Amino acid sequence: MTDSLEKVELALSRLLVSDIINAKDMTVFLHKVRDNMIKIPKATYREKENRWMMTVPASVSSTGKRYPVYGASEQEVLRNYILQVEFKKGKKVPALEEYMEEYLKTYVLGVKEDTTYDKYYGCYKTHIKGSKLGQMKLNLITEEDMLDYFKERIGKQYAKSTIKTIHTILNRAFIRAKKKKFMEENPLEGMEIPYKKCVRQDPEKEILSYDDLKKLEKGIKGSWNCKKYFIYSPIFLVMAYTGLRIGEAMALTWSDIDFLTTLFR
Repeated sequence: MTDSLEKVELALSRLLVSDIINAKDMTVFLHKVRDNMIKIPKATYREKENRWMMTVPASVSSTGKRYPVYGASEQEVLRNYILQVEFKKGKKVPALEEYMEEYLKTYVLGVKEDTTYDKYYGCYKTHIKGSKLGQMKLNLITEEDMLDYFKERIGKQYAKSTIKTIHTILNRAFIRAKKKKFMEENPLEGMEIPYKKCVRQDPEKEILSYDDLKKLEKGIKGSWNCKKYFIYSPIFLVMAYTGLRIGEAMALTWSDIDFLTTLFR
């Protein structure tokens, strides 16, 4: 171990001198090697090719597949190996939760309704961030991982609507991740989720009757006549009589209203 560590330290010092890495990078990597968080495979000499070779394992590969790296000397191949597993230039595959933060801020916030962003971010924070799945690299997530994840959630008796929301968020994020070459395949594509096993079914939505609407209207108008100006009360009447959802109602502007016909444009 001592001999191997000395070789790694020498390789890192060469990278440091070449200004490829900084002192902090070097210290962190050495700690990982000492604590067996990173295992350095043995370099082998390929006599016919007159070069040294080391294999990058699938667990740290950016593609999820093992592949070889080469060098003219044992030190050179070790430096190349270190660059591939820890300091590879170009696109580094993020963990799911790291990518989800970027995805939601880039493709949902300011693009979809604010209420949609709040719903998606709350779902991500509750069900993905900090989970075993959330800490996995995108390129290592398989269909089996996703099926196990959803089975676990269903086993915890989450509502069908919650499972569907999680699926929608992840599927859209995976589609983007595939386009960015973080994943070779979308693990949710074609996967069937056992929704029928959801124990807690969503409650049926209640529709207000005409009498209910009149009671609501009377209560709101009565409060205003008594000078109890509940700031959001008018919006409830707008939603009740038009069928607008809360996000749509809150997004209304004066230009959306035709005061002559009393209609929304």
